[in-house]
Amino acid sequence: MKVGFIGLGNMGAAAARNVRRAGFDLYVYDIRREAGEALEAEGATWCDSPADMVSRVDVVMSMVFGPSQIEQVVRGPGGLLEGECSSRTWIDLTTSTPALMRELAREFEAAGGAAVDAPVTGSIDSCIRGDMIQFVGGADQTVARVQPVLDAVGITRRVGGYGNGYVAKLVNNQHYDSSFRLALCLKDLGLIDQFLDEVQHAERAHPCCPRPIRGSCRPLPRRCRRDDRVQGDRGRRRRGAPGGR
Repeated sequence: MKVGFIGLGNMGAAAARNVRRAGFDLYVYDIRREAGEALEAEGATWCDSPADMVSRVDVVMSMVFGPSQIEQVVRGPGGLLEGECSSRTWIDLTTSTPALMRELAREFEAAGGAAVDAPVTGSIDSCIRGDMIQFVGGADQTVARVQPVLDAVGITRRVGGYGNGYVAKLVNNQHYDSSFRLALCLKDLGLIDQFLDEVQHAERAHPCCPRPIRGSCRPLPRRCRRDDRVQGDRGRRRRGAPGGR
């Protein structure tokens, strides 16, 4: 199977490398030509545009900065919709707004393709290891067809139909931000060690609980937390829910 990867930042390059290590023929693209050089040296094939890529592969994966960038990947000059989309599957790992992504997916499907959303959560270390969480939405048969590709990138959490992955990721971001604020308050009160002891006691009693490790929590870069909250706020405004800014 030929797999293309668009977006070769730190996370994207690591995920793309795992796709190649899993045995897939890898094709790569980034707006920065130099971003693909290391992967090319490892055997990947460079594509001149998303349109060029989708015309040459079976599956396209994208991991870019946010909504504006992914819209350019799909609709912009040289975007996916200008290529041969028939019988192709597009897997998007970007954190974006569900409304926009559902629009883009409909356009890709109207061109003959199939879409899966799989936004990810995790650190660069988990990305390198290939065990970051993917919130995966899409038709069952489509997801089943590309499951080996998803497995190369991380751990799948199925959340229903297309678009639900973006919703789950934004909910996860809001939960993370609230949990981080709570941890800061407990630290200021001198209660963080007691709190972690209680959580670890609960973990031993209930193995399905998350596994916090004392001293391992590192906050996301402020810019990333801000951008993820902005996406959540925009989604709330579209639904008429409180909390938008």
